[in-house]
Amino acid sequence: MKEFMRRSLALFLAILHWFAFDIVTLFFGFIATYAFKFAAAGLEIAAFLAAIAVAAVVVILLFPLVFFRLPAKAKVASYALVLPILLALAGTIGPLAEAYKRTPSGVWEAKAEAEAAAVQKDRDHKEAEQARQAKARHDEENVLREDLRYIAAAQEKVQGCINWRGQVPSLVRYVKKSLHNPRSFEHVHSEMRLLGDNPLTGVPVIVMEYRAENGFGAIRTAAVTAKIVPDDCSVQSAEFGED
Repeated sequence: MKEFMRRSLALFLAILHWFAFDIVTLFFGFIATYAFKFAAAGLEIAAFLAAIAVAAVVVILLFPLVFFRLPAKAKVASYALVLPILLALAGTIGPLAEAYKRTPSGVWEAKAEAEAAAVQKDRDHKEAEQARQAKARHDEENVLREDLRYIAAAQEKVQGCINWRGQVPSLVRYVKKSLHNPRSFEHVHSEMRLLGDNPLTGVPVIVMEYRAENGFGAIRTAAVTAKIVPDDCSVQSAEFGED
């Protein structure tokens, strides 16, 4: 059991070392690429190259096939050198980077980066505006669909206000109250119609034709157009007219 635990720990440490080696190598390699750019700009990079050379030695010492053959103290020393090398590289690359910005290459690069940033910002702004407009259209479509559902439901409810006798009782009562002789009222026909050119958004009304006595005792035919409250079938408003 102890042997198994020892081997498992050794395997874990080996995997951990490979991971650390990859990270350190990639980082040092990335830093080293700046040497070509600085050198091309005519900067003095002797100190930077010296730091890179020491970093390369550390990378070689950390290479697993070399590292696992080192004595224990050398292994510790290899890891201990990583932090000083990082500080040395940071100390040399900082001033070089500032000096590079003042070179023609650095000025051109900064200009190119600024232009690229401006283009990206403009692209992001356009994409954000397109997304905003798309959302606005989506919201408008949702509102329109909801309105159409509400109107369709209202039309259906108003149609349902016409009872089995073909009348809307509340409208009949409303008209009778306006008559000179309510007893003379005779229902002719009631139907739902839509006000407006678009049948999808038309306002539902009830048009009722009826006969009744006028003030002179003569029977006349008339019509009334009424807006009906869909939920309770009460009369909201009405307009009278001759048929």
